[in-house]
Order: sequence, then C-alpha cells, then structure tokens
Amino acid sequence: MNSIRLVNPAQPQTLRIGTILLYVTAVMQLLSFVLYSGISPLAPIFGIILPALGAWGTANERKWGYYLAIVATAIPLLLILYYATIYGIGFITGSAISVLISVAMFALIIHPQSRSYMKTWFV
Repeated sequence: MNSIRLVNPAQPQTLRIGTILLYVTAVMQLLSFVLYSGISPLAPIFGIILPALGAWGTANERKWGYYLAIVATAIPLLLILYYATIYGIGFITGSAISVLISVAMFALIIHPQSRSYMKTWFV
C-alpha cells in the first residue's frame, strides 16, 4: 500500500537529510517572504514551492521529485557563484553559513548513495 510521507525512513541517510534540509529551506524562505514582502515575485516559486515539491516528491520516491530537488539545490549555488563573481570572494565569507548549507544540500542530494537509491527504487 502506498502511503504519502513527508520523510521516508527507508531511504539512505544522505537522501533523508537532504529532504529534511529542503523542507527547512522552504520554511525559512516562506518566513523570509512573509517578513520581507519587498522580495521578488519569483521568490515564492524558486525559494518555497520548488524545494517543498522536490522534498515531497523525493520522500515519496518519485523521479520528478528527485530532479526538482536537484534543481532546487542547484539554484542557490548558481546564485552564490554569480554574486561571488560580481562582488568578489568577500560575498562568500560574509554569508558562510548560507553557502555551507547550500553546498551540503546539493552534495547530499547528488551523493552516489542517493543516486543509486533513486535509480533502483524511484518510479
């Protein structure tokens, strides 16, 4: 029987922690959007909906969810690289925790153990 899950305990630890971090990212972006309403209208799509759908799809073993999770974790990294090229390396050192979390999320989602599990079990 298929059950809908927010986190799947049967998945490898790398994928499970990546899923949890995606949910945390979506919640933090939601709070940021509510508190600072001057943010771009694209922020809810890329910062809230994409990570939440990617995490939910990954937890329910859907390939589209895994691919959304990859996109949702890659976008912040690309933005960090873009801003680092414009503003220099000082940008990265000023927001070190944000950079570390973004890199960790991306690494957990594309980890070989996560990819192997996805290729075997995802529909």
